[in-house]
Amino acid sequence: MSRRFCVVLSVLLGAAGFLNAQNLVPNPSFEDYLVCPQIIGQIPLPNTAPLTVEEWCRPTNGSSDYFNSCGPAGNSAWVPTNFRGHQEARTGAAYAGMYTALYDYFNYSEYLQIQLQQALIAGHQYYVSYWVNLADNDVAKGHDQLGALFLNDYMSNPGTEGRILMAPQVASPTGLLYDDTSGWSRVYGSFTAAGGEAWMILGSFQEYENLNFSSTVQIWSYYYVDDVCVLDLNGDPLSSSYTDSTCVSFPMTLSGRAGSGKFLWHDGDTTQTKTVTENGVYWVKSIDLDNCAFSVDTFRLIEDLTEVGIDLGNDTFLCDNQVVTLRVSDPAFTEFLWSTGATTAEIVLDQAGTYYVTALGACAMGTDTIVIEQVPQPGVSLPQDTLLCNGDELWLQPLQGHQGTIRYSWNTGQDSCCIVATTPDLYILTAENICGDQQSDSVRLTFTECYHCLLAPTAFSPNGDGLNDAFTVLSSCVFTSYHFSVFNRWGERVFTSSDIQEAWDGTYKGQPCDVGVYYYYVHAQPVVEAVGEIKKTGEITLLR
Repeated sequence: MSRRFCVVLSVLLGAAGFLNAQNLVPNPSFEDYLVCPQIIGQIPLPNTAPLTVEEWCRPTNGSSDYFNSCGPAGNSAWVPTNFRGHQEARTGAAYAGMYTALYDYFNYSEYLQIQLQQALIAGHQYYVSYWVNLADNDVAKGHDQLGALFLNDYMSNPGTEGRILMAPQVASPTGLLYDDTSGWSRVYGSFTAAGGEAWMILGSFQEYENLNFSSTVQIWSYYYVDDVCVLDLNGDPLSSSYTDSTCVSFPMTLSGRAGSGKFLWHDGDTTQTKTVTENGVYWVKSIDLDNCAFSVDTFRLIEDLTEVGIDLGNDTFLCDNQVVTLRVSDPAFTEFLWSTGATTAEIVLDQAGTYYVTALGACAMGTDTIVIEQVPQPGVSLPQDTLLCNGDELWLQPLQGHQGTIRYSWNTGQDSCCIVATTPDLYILTAENICGDQQSDSVRLTFTECYHCLLAPTAFSPNGDGLNDAFTVLSSCVFTSYHFSVFNRWGERVFTSSDIQEAWDGTYKGQPCDVGVYYYYVHAQPVVEAVGEIKKTGEITLLR
């Protein structure tokens, strides 16, 4: 077995091999020893060869002790029965012991000192713990304010057995008495390192009179010590996990690892569970007290709804005295909000309008809109009975057209909304909307021989050659009224006259008009009433 001394070993302070170590305390449960202890007081000062236990030493001349079950039963340093009582080791077969208060020797105190495997790093948070048991022999009494002091260098003061009156980085609360003589109790705490602390001392760092005891009669306090732990909570954990959860529902309760004894959350909370209410990244460090190790669990939570399509159907029509039912049938949705204010999966409508719904589920969101129009009545209305000239034609169409919702039927067998009538007959149109409502109308057309009074050429050339230089409508009738107009292709009137003898010379506002097609319109009333009113339109081509 190699001999490990309680000496200053600078190589340990910067050794890369310890960067990933969990417990920074070597020989934390006192199991490693050089010689099995036979008597008490076998823990040496620093820079002294170990007598029994390895790594550990004492800072003062107060003679702390080492106990192990390896020796013969019944000796003063045996486990479980020794000079201060009876106690099984918390783990393994060994532990240490020290007086922290002694009746009639108020200034006397013992300590345990050890060099850490790595100097502490500035700004890092460290968790510290060790377990104690109050020795049960004679009149032992428990007290409060046990702690752990961290120093950059070791302490060696062989000239004193007195108390170390320094402020420890970790101390148990005032009033918390460690007076259990049967089981082990944990002294623990955490702190942020200044940096460079390489040594740790365990014990009591208060004036005797500032301690609180479980009794004030014949007081002495002797504690067994086991399982010492120092963890760098900013270092590498023993294990870690990362949970990426999207589409979560808040509030959500997160939990540290079961079986751990201490927890530290991102915001400093120390409870095992934490309830969160918004998106974010959360972490918890779960400290395994039995094994002096910690684990980190990270949770990334995003309340992100997945877009899921909703289909209310195509835009539709609503008939009189009927209803339309709209329904969201996808089981992914459990909550609904319609534009009507309804919150059910299905609504029934009896009014036209534009309707929309927003639906939510545990991990889904969807919307859709539908337009419902009121179906119009057919609204058929044809012209009055009409007399036409032979060879004329008449365009028949209902005055109200709703081709999208109306079906048409003519007595001629045609099914379009509009037809061209060229023969005398009674024309009957029946219209039916998609709701089954019907309406009919009819018109009778009569044709007769008409006396044609007007004749118009199809072209003229106003170029001043004396041939066909003007455009006029030729008449063989006498009229009581006569109106003649010419329009260009943009609908602009370029000539008008009420004199049947007046012709258009192809100019407008004194300027020659462009070559092209022009349109004329004649409205005239012949003197002979049998001829009837004349409305004539046509095209004339202007040439140069």
